[in-house]
Amino acid sequence: MGEGIPQSAHAKSQDAARRSGVMVVVGSTEEVYPAALAPRWASEVGANIVEINLDASDFTGTLNDMHISLPAAKVFRHLEK
Repeated sequence: MGEGIPQSAHAKSQDAARRSGVMVVVGSTEEVYPAALAPRWASEVGANIVEINLDASDFTGTLNDMHISLPAAKVFRHLEK
């Protein structure tokens, strides 16, 4: 979107992603940077990437371990049970 984020926020998100075991990506096109880097960082350290998205993204079938093609609200309602 053309807007940067503070360097400290970038560093914290990179650190958190690299410490994760699972990352759930919800409703993203994976085209907006630097946010789209977070799943890549997590994947580099072996985290499982779960994508919840009606449409395929740049990560579908390449970076993610699971793609759930349902509305996010429906998925999260099932997780609550």
